[in-house]
Order: sequence, then structure tokens, then C-alpha cells
Amino acid sequence: MLTAAVLLATAQLAVAHFGVEYPTWRAATLGRQTNFSQWVYPCAGVPGNFTSLTEGGNRTDWPLTGGSIKLDLHHDWTYIFISLGIGSDVSNFNYTLTQPFLNSTGNGTLCIPRLTLPAGLTVSDGTEASIQVVTTGHNGNALYNTAPTSPSGPVRPFSAETTARPTRA
Repeated sequence: MLTAAVLLATAQLAVAHFGVEYPTWRAATLGRQTNFSQWVYPCAGVPGNFTSLTEGGNRTDWPLTGGSIKLDLHHDWTYIFISLGIGSDVSNFNYTLTQPFLNSTGNGTLCIPRLTLPAGLTVSDGTEASIQVVTTGHNGNALYNTAPTSPSGPVRPFSAETTARPTRA
């Protein structure tokens, strides 16, 4: 009986995570083939200087005034907090992009067409930054992922009608 309870608890943890589909995350933190854990603050244990060959190893171009984000959620409901940190090896995400936080019901794909940078934050073309996505569920535990970005002038965010990747102007 105890073994069945442990298996059920472990199965629940395995599906209670999320992915960042756009911008591209630092490293895939889902599944058993990863050395990272979404339970680890601030970036699922993925170092800022980590280069994932399977993920392209690049920073995603993101519009200078803010852009789109696409998440793969595995909870029935979750609170979502999205922040921005400036620099190449960020661990301090001190610019809030979701104020107030988001409340998403239903698992699956969530596409946010436009997250605006905070008033007074000016970034120039090529500035290195990272977006941190934090989710919490019914038990209050937080899960973390990070996507390295490079704000760029000629990138357009998603249109409200589509969940496709943004296109260059």
C-alpha cells in the first residue's frame, strides 16, 4: 500500500511541471533525461552561461518594448509570474512583466501575445537579458524556468490571432 502511494505521488510530480516554448528556454528542464530541476530557484538549476546544443544555444531576439511568450502548462490551474533580469548571467529578476500575476485555468498551451517592459526601463538593441517564468499550483510550491533573450528592434510580437512564433519586421 505504501509503495502505491509513493508511486502516485511521484507520478503527480512528474506531470506537474511546465515548459517555455517561446522564447527558447536556457535548457530543457522537463523529463527524466535532464540534469536540472524546476524546483531550483532561480532558473531550474541551469547556470546562466549554459549553452544547450539541442536548444540552439542562442538568445532569442525579443522586441525592444516587450514581446510574446508561449508556455506549455501541465497543471489544471496555476498562478504565473514573469520577470525580466538584465545582463548575461542573470540571477536577479527585478523587473516584473506580469502585474498582477496571471491565473491560468486548464493545462496545455498558453500564449501571451504581448508583455510590456516596465515604464522607465530602456533597453537597446542587443542588450542581454533573461525572462524568468515562475508557476505555483495548489500546494504553493514554485517551479522555475528561464529564457535568455536579446532585445532587438526588428522583431514583432505575436499577433492576437495566432500562437505562431513572432516574425522579423
